[in-house]
Amino acid sequence: MSNLDNIKEQILLEAKKEIDALEGEMLATLDRERHDAMKEANAEAQRILERAKLEVPLIEERVQAEADRDDRNEKLRKKQELVDAVMHRAEEKLKSLPAQTVVDTLTHYLKTHPLNEGDVVELPKDVTFQTDVGTVKEAADLKRGFRITREGVRENDDFLEVLYYMKDDVEQEVMKALAKGEA
Repeated sequence: MSNLDNIKEQILLEAKKEIDALEGEMLATLDRERHDAMKEANAEAQRILERAKLEVPLIEERVQAEADRDDRNEKLRKKQELVDAVMHRAEEKLKSLPAQTVVDTLTHYLKTHPLNEGDVVELPKDVTFQTDVGTVKEAADLKRGFRITREGVRENDDFLEVLYYMKDDVEQEVMKALAKGEA
């Protein structure tokens, strides 16, 4: 049996050598794979850091642009509120003009645009006006100002309508005044 024991011993010894060699190879492969994975992870981390370095200024620029836009929108909103307040105040002033101011304005207008026979002048309820030519009548929908109908064509000098018609011009003037104040 000693031969058999020797053979067993030799087989076990060779198996141990093979196991040791395989274990060494496996450890070397594992070490190489771990090293490659760490190298790849470090490279990916570096790429992410480089991308972040490039993106930071873009993000800062976007945030600044958004803040600028919000600031500009707020300024425009405030300016629009001011324009609306000016328009409302002008509207209220026109609505409360004395009747004599309407008569004076009409008289001045008629000096350069005289009435003809058959012309009709429409005035607000509380305004009275006498003329030798044409007809004067009350207009319930007219707040301030006057309307003259000549040969079927109506000239609308309703002060509020004129104000609404000139709203864009009024807004521009208010904006110019604001710009001068900001400079």
